[in-house]
Amino acid sequence: MKRSKYSGFSLLELLVVSTLISVMLVFMGPSLGAFIERQKVLAQTNELRSALAFARNASVSLITNVIICPVDKRGKCSRDWNQPLTVYADNNGNRRLGPDDDILKVLPKSLPAHHRHYNNHRIQFDPMGRAGFQAGSLSLCATVDSYQGGSALIISRMGRTRRGTDRNQDGLPETANGSNIPCKKPSDS
Repeated sequence: MKRSKYSGFSLLELLVVSTLISVMLVFMGPSLGAFIERQKVLAQTNELRSALAFARNASVSLITNVIICPVDKRGKCSRDWNQPLTVYADNNGNRRLGPDDDILKVLPKSLPAHHRHYNNHRIQFDPMGRAGFQAGSLSLCATVDSYQGGSALIISRMGRTRRGTDRNQDGLPETANGSNIPCKKPSDS
């Protein structure tokens, strides 16, 4: 069989392949979107967990209180955990970011469809690495068309962090007190 100098796909082959791809995208679209959101939540959760471990280790190595919180314009910790999070060494112990304090790390604000929540103004680690009364659950929730879910990081009084689990199998992990993470659209805040 003699081959042509020009080889390629016929029009029929291209139509069949493009039809197959279109059909696959129609069926895989929603699950692909949910998969991508789960991966974004996982990446942000790992970033938060890493920042918490960094803050705890820094408090021990610097022998000072280290705070992680969203800082407002006055240098005070606010409750809007969707804003950028600042990890700083509270060298003067006033629980306010000032010129005497060292900024150790800054995490970007949460993604538009994601909502971070914590039950306090700040997470503070003492020179022994303990969180004490600043312990609680830092949660991240994503609510988009094809996905609603999230994660919870539970911070013990000893300063250790563990992931919350979904014990009741409803798709949302529980916080330390056993209730679901607060999962709502950021516009509902």
